[in-house]
Amino acid sequence: MNNHFAFDQNNKRQGGKGYAIFISVLPIFMMYQVPLAGIGVSTTMIIISFFYAASVIFYDILRNNWKLRIAKLVIPFVIYLFYVVIKSAGDTVTLIQTMLIIVHIIAFSTGAVDGDCLKKCIIAIALLAAVLTIIQTALHYVFGVHLPCIAPNLCLDSLQYYRSFILTGYQEMSSLYRPSAFFLEPSHLTQYSFVALLLCLFHKNRQYPQAVCISLGMVATTSGMGIMLTGGIWFLFLWDMMQKSSASGRMMKIAVFLLAMITAFSILYQFSFFRSSLDRIFSPVQYSQKNYNAIWGRTLYWDAYIAPMGGRDLLFGYGYIHLPDVYFTGLMELIYCSGVLGIFLYYFAMIKTALRCSGIARLVAGLLCGLMLVANSTSIIWMTYYIGILIVFGLETYGKSSRSQSKHHFSI
Repeated sequence: MNNHFAFDQNNKRQGGKGYAIFISVLPIFMMYQVPLAGIGVSTTMIIISFFYAASVIFYDILRNNWKLRIAKLVIPFVIYLFYVVIKSAGDTVTLIQTMLIIVHIIAFSTGAVDGDCLKKCIIAIALLAAVLTIIQTALHYVFGVHLPCIAPNLCLDSLQYYRSFILTGYQEMSSLYRPSAFFLEPSHLTQYSFVALLLCLFHKNRQYPQAVCISLGMVATTSGMGIMLTGGIWFLFLWDMMQKSSASGRMMKIAVFLLAMITAFSILYQFSFFRSSLDRIFSPVQYSQKNYNAIWGRTLYWDAYIAPMGGRDLLFGYGYIHLPDVYFTGLMELIYCSGVLGIFLYYFAMIKTALRCSGIARLVAGLLCGLMLVANSTSIIWMTYYIGILIVFGLETYGKSSRSQSKHHFSI
């Protein structure tokens, strides 16, 4: 085999497990600040680990292995993030963070991350979060107490308005208890754990007990996003099983799956938190003192900030320095800060990954395209987590594709 294509997932680079842990814990620590320094723990981790990332890239350049790994899989992400750098003029923190993350992404593409370790870490963290969320739910509804899993005094100053929610489990003017373990809010737990659920069901050895536990944890958060993602991922799993079954076996699996889903829904519907979660998605019934639901909450500022945009502003955005201090979904943030061009570059990178890879990378990229509508998945920390996953697991299938092409004398 040509040495240019000598990418081997079994050839673990020294430090790969530490780099895997780095990716997996970034979203957990992003709400905490370094004492006295006043900057986030996750940001500090990105800065400190930059030197390791730079050394990894330098080593790969010396080995003349660099071009293959960044070619068609990584460059779309780098282009998108360079555009974020351009639109971050005046916002020094975002600019520096984004430049550092570009270096990390290129380092990920060298095979510096242990994929098996990354999978184990993400599943372990999601399982722990699920168990804690279920315990929080049980304690609340049985004993009327809340088990805080976050230290509010250690959080960033800008997040102190979460203090009451962290200590009580209730958001402002809400009558719905919403546990989220050691994540800042239920949507964050969901955004993290859906990757773990995919890994349990679709990546190498399937882990059904872990998948069921993580699913229960996502539902227990009362997050509408969590409920819909859980149902959607299990539906994808059924579809995948159907494609691999004979006609007779396919019908049996459909019947068993539908029976299991109906049974699970019937049991969950007996609990008030589940009924309230469904109400919260579509209606304000028994949720808030105001006329509020989850869909309305995610489009609240569209008319005020997005609808008036036009011309050059709509094409290129206003830049991240002008991002208002209100909740934007990922789509709204991209439109406002980087315009239609930013949206195009983001979706181009995700769709390119989905087309070029298969398995977990394709599923995560596809779901991220949809999550843009209802969640803020474009922050620097979340982007590092997601792009890290896409590259690490994408290289597994991308590497095979590249080797296959090399046998037919195609050039990357």
